[in-house]
Amino acid sequence: MTEKTGPINSQPITNEIETVLQRHMASYNENMTGFVQQTLIDVNSQPLVPAPAISLRLPTPEIKAELSPKPTIEMDKNSPILVEFYETFPTGQVFDSLASLRSTALEYGKKYNVALTTSKSDKTKVYLICKHGGYYRKNIKKATSPDKPMVKTRIRKSLKNGCSCLIYARYEKKGDFWTVRKSIGEHNHPIAEDPRTYAMYRSLEPEHLAFVHKQLKDSVCISDIVRSLIESGVKNIVSKDIENIQQDLKRKQAKAMAVAVALP
Repeated sequence: MTEKTGPINSQPITNEIETVLQRHMASYNENMTGFVQQTLIDVNSQPLVPAPAISLRLPTPEIKAELSPKPTIEMDKNSPILVEFYETFPTGQVFDSLASLRSTALEYGKKYNVALTTSKSDKTKVYLICKHGGYYRKNIKKATSPDKPMVKTRIRKSLKNGCSCLIYARYEKKGDFWTVRKSIGEHNHPIAEDPRTYAMYRSLEPEHLAFVHKQLKDSVCISDIVRSLIESGVKNIVSKDIENIQQDLKRKQAKAMAVAVALP
């Protein structure tokens, strides 16, 4: 087969087309090589920015306690504990002083074994709440320095379960008295029957305290002292209370001895 030639020159058309294609391919490859190299330079020159860390915060025990349903105890509206509460601390009830309000709450609490403690207090207001009110918040002690590790605190079972029983009173400056602004007598937990439940009510009368002091000085064992108190009608004392009295006596004796030694 005879090859066709162009009208201008005698070179075959096929060779001319191949030459043009080769020239364009060479130019294309050169341009692409430069483009790829520049792209790599641009990419590598960018600073590495770390992706933002995703923080998953698990609910704390406090949040779990607040989100969890509160236990409810149906209390009889005609029960003496509620009737006397609302008769003693109705909204608008006036007390001559804060001390009078506190002593009245203490007498009521001791009578029905309800521990009313101070939640907030200042010169103008006071909140007396059930000891089971609020929620426990873990106290985390941070390390004071990098060399000292964080101190682990002992985990104790909390009595707080969100009980709403409270007495809120404010000081009325014009009349110089305290007025109950809000009171809730209902509890969301069973009322303890054991008079030894709350330490604030485990106190001894002066004559019983003198008896305990004498027994301790005579080296009588603590269990025998508790047994003697129970036989005499004192049923709100536990062995730990006698141990605390014993430790207090030892501290006072050590202090008195130190003072005596220091005297000329």
